[in-house]
Amino acid sequence: MHYWIGSAALAYIFVLTSKLGGRAAAVIAVSAYSTSSLIWFQLGAAYTDLGLVFFGLSATWSLLQWLQHRNVIYLALLSVFSGAATSVKLTGAAIFVSAMPVILALLISQKQTLRQLRLVFFALFVPAVLIALPFTIRIWLHTGNPLFPLGGNLFKSPLMPNIFKGARFSPVDRIVDYIQIPWISDFEQGILVEA
Repeated sequence: MHYWIGSAALAYIFVLTSKLGGRAAAVIAVSAYSTSSLIWFQLGAAYTDLGLVFFGLSATWSLLQWLQHRNVIYLALLSVFSGAATSVKLTGAAIFVSAMPVILALLISQKQTLRQLRLVFFALFVPAVLIALPFTIRIWLHTGNPLFPLGGNLFKSPLMPNIFKGARFSPVDRIVDYIQIPWISDFEQGILVEA
């Protein structure tokens, strides 16, 4: 299955880059993507990031199709692929969130009837929620936290060990602490311990 998803991601990269920059750019993009040793490792290890790449590229394709054709079916596809990406990995929700400003800006700039806006709302949110919700519920039932491994202080999951030493990160309970984690992990490694 992971080989299929990796191959499909390569095909999406080729199609999207061809559409945006031509065939020569598509060949370069596919070559650059496929020469990464990390990609070949993930193909053999069935890692979730390839699924996230596949569904993210599918959502991007759907958004580009909607921008070109303005057919609500492409928004529904964007929602389906975003929901699938979120069910693979929580960071997949960023795909949906980042598409929202583009969609909202275009809808506001056009004169839309209330019926059209309801249809767009339905197409955008219902499929994503219906696809991502079962996985979120399953995670919640197994861990006590629907955002596992994030939000451990909000939901008090017994399966999330405290991975930080020091009062500032024990437990992480402020948004500022989450924002500082990349900085801390790069420049203050002593504060981190292995889980």
